[in-house]
Amino acid sequence: MSNILNKVKDKVSHSDNNNSEPTYSIQPHPNPNDSANHTFTGNDPIAAHHAKGPHIPSKEIRDNLEKPLNREELRARQEELNRGN
Repeated sequence: MSNILNKVKDKVSHSDNNNSEPTYSIQPHPNPNDSANHTFTGNDPIAAHHAKGPHIPSKEIRDNLEKPLNREELRARQEELNRGN
């Protein structure tokens, strides 16, 4: 066991490294069981990016939406909210 620790210590301390430049290596993928060929299902969080198209609500839903406020009503609401501070 101490042999392994000594090897690790030598690598970390760079005592046997005569080259002053650092050495870089490619690290393995963190999850080797995860393949690059995903089949996107509804359970996958990225599945939302594979939507078929825009959602167009039905006429009943569109008719029941409240109308947006105009500029004057928005300014009045803004002043009302700011007075509370």
